[in-house]
Amino acid sequence: MTLADFEWVMNINFRAPVLLTHHLLPALTAEAGGHLVNVSSLFGLIAPAGQSAYSASKFALRGFSQVLRAELAERGVGVTTVHPGGIRTRIAESARIGGDVDAEEAERHQRAFARLLTYPPEKAAAEILAAVERRRARVLIAASAKVPDLLARLLPVGHARLMALLTEATTRAGRTPVGGRR
Repeated sequence: MTLADFEWVMNINFRAPVLLTHHLLPALTAEAGGHLVNVSSLFGLIAPAGQSAYSASKFALRGFSQVLRAELAERGVGVTTVHPGGIRTRIAESARIGGDVDAEEAERHQRAFARLLTYPPEKAAAEILAAVERRRARVLIAASAKVPDLLARLLPVGHARLMALLTEATTRAGRTPVGGRR
């Protein structure tokens, strides 16, 4: 990944939400009850190899959201951070690929990643809205986010190796890893 590619990801996934939040703060704090939702990712909870820019941007958004929640609580503004797992969207097909990545390899990875996207987007949206209504700090969407999060909490150092082994074994067996469905 080039530094330009890294910056591009950080600009979209972290800096854009920071700037948008900054501009929306007057409206959010004008009266109690405002609520901000930031969409992080499963990769804002775990950091798999090959996802340095994406994970860094989503971890940054997670930290920013946690700080905002603490800072805005006195003003009656809620903040919810969403960590979706494999939501059935077109993200795999529309993802930007680094310029140095072999086209065949990129296509193979996109197809493999797309198979992990099984959770219905309508269900994810309903869960996000329910979390906002309850003013929850964070919401994990799908077992594909909940299982890795649990492993990261239980095995803060060893979860990466375990996730890699799980993913490799289930991929070879033709199944979807980490609680997903085909």
